[in-house]
Amino acid sequence: MLCLTMSAGGGNAGSWPCSGKIELAATGNWYLDAGAVGFLRILKGWTFEEEPMDIIEGRVPCDHLLFDYSFAFWSRRINDDVDDERTRAVLEDLRSRMKEEWMRARDGERTAPADAEEILVGLVEEYRERLEEIRATADAGGGNDRNKKGQNSVEIFEFAPGNFLFNFSFDNSSVAKKGPAERIRKFVEYLKGEDRKVVEERALDRTLIKLLPSAEEFSNEFLGNLTVRDLMENVSPLAHAFLISIEAGLVEIRTPQNDRNYVYFHSPDLLLSYRIQEAIASRQEAAGARDSALTGSLADALEYLVKLEAQWTLENLLMVRLGPIGNDQMVREASYYPFDRCAAEILLSGGRALNDFVQEICVQEICVGQEICVGRPRARENECLIRGLSGLVEWRPLSISSIEWLREQVAGGGESRGEPEFLLSWAAADATRARREGRDGGCGKTFKSRHNQLREVYRNAREFAKGADEDELAGWILKLSYDIIRGDDNVFMNDALRIIAGRDAAGRGELLRHLARIIDESEVDVRTTSGGWITPALALPLLLGFYVEWASPDAGAGGPGGGRRQPLFTMFKYEGIG
Repeated sequence: MLCLTMSAGGGNAGSWPCSGKIELAATGNWYLDAGAVGFLRILKGWTFEEEPMDIIEGRVPCDHLLFDYSFAFWSRRINDDVDDERTRAVLEDLRSRMKEEWMRARDGERTAPADAEEILVGLVEEYRERLEEIRATADAGGGNDRNKKGQNSVEIFEFAPGNFLFNFSFDNSSVAKKGPAERIRKFVEYLKGEDRKVVEERALDRTLIKLLPSAEEFSNEFLGNLTVRDLMENVSPLAHAFLISIEAGLVEIRTPQNDRNYVYFHSPDLLLSYRIQEAIASRQEAAGARDSALTGSLADALEYLVKLEAQWTLENLLMVRLGPIGNDQMVREASYYPFDRCAAEILLSGGRALNDFVQEICVQEICVGQEICVGRPRARENECLIRGLSGLVEWRPLSISSIEWLREQVAGGGESRGEPEFLLSWAAADATRARREGRDGGCGKTFKSRHNQLREVYRNAREFAKGADEDELAGWILKLSYDIIRGDDNVFMNDALRIIAGRDAAGRGELLRHLARIIDESEVDVRTTSGGWITPALALPLLLGFYVEWASPDAGAGGPGGGRRQPLFTMFKYEGIG
């Protein structure tokens, strides 16, 4: 819950719903917390310049916050999508005047709702007349000076991106037809808590704010059973402002296909969430709102994670992704990706940039560079990244999926995928996470050590498999992968020992020692964890070495390089991770 330290006063008709000082803290509900972060982001440059510590720690009176927010909200909404230079200059001047009048009113302690409404309405009426004069000049000139988009007049204020606040009267097109002054009046009425239709009669779900899920789809979310008034009285007198700030708390991510997604990092520390969202927004702006923006946002969050010391924060960071957003502006998908310190350290081990993982991250569709993904067009980079990362951050084993994919390639006689050594990263990650004590630190070092160890096993497996018959190699892979997928460690060990001990080839001694290591570690795995992680992880580099040699042109004239390989048997189509 938000920590409140309100003083008496406020809540009377015609006043803000609070006048004391309040402390802001995360509520545990990501909708409200995203709104609180959005509230802070809107106030940046107004109530504070760099960090919102004074607000979070309760050193700014609530009524001052709402007064500041009124100006910051509408300054943010001033229409920037204007081609005509004179019109654009007038709107920029309006933004400057808003700041000047706000500062003058604050200095004079004129911070009541009536003051905010009077000043803002007066400004928009003045500047509306100036815009009308520009239009009249354009009409007299035959229209040559009209806005290049063919508009005869320009709206002073834009609507919320995506029309997400359409159900609020101040952001409704029917009210907007009455002019910007009426929108401001409706807005102030809402901030005072006096818009009964919205504050007391509407459910808190998609029917009010399109960014929220519907009560039917997310029946376990408590918001659907409350009203705005309930939140204002029991959570925070600023909760109604948080609700109309949710979009500002999110960061919009555009995919290469121009799909719109939103990302929010939810933390039990509101300041941490604010810092991460600010960092993501800055990176997004610098990246041109596309390419690796999502990758960068993950990198920012992970960088924060590994620097923090509070374990309760490290193990409670949740990435929320909304979207893609449909043409009706409704959010039909919400995905949640929890992070902990171990996952962060693995991804950042050895100073490795998260960008590098984009080329290796998606076991489900095996996205490598610009290649085709398992017979399908290359998956969207961001989707590929998220799906692969979800296994890591949700503590789901990745090695089994990798082994299933290798098995499918051999069983179906698939064309060579080259040398997918990136699967060693997933094996090393699973082997690291199989020791749960590593979650409290040291995962990065353990991961690097495991990765080096498993790479050596992979090299020995390749040496051992050189010169083997193509069908013999395929048989090894199919048999051993079947044992692993069934979860039969004993049968796997027996089959692996028979294969390796039965062939006099380079690397045999090292592989036999690796099998002994699997036996030792699998016994610990069963005793200390949920089991089933370590054997697939340690078996994967062995199978990968066999697979790469099977896939090479030297494995036989019928190798995949010649395109003559035939399926060994019909196999079901594996559809995805976990």
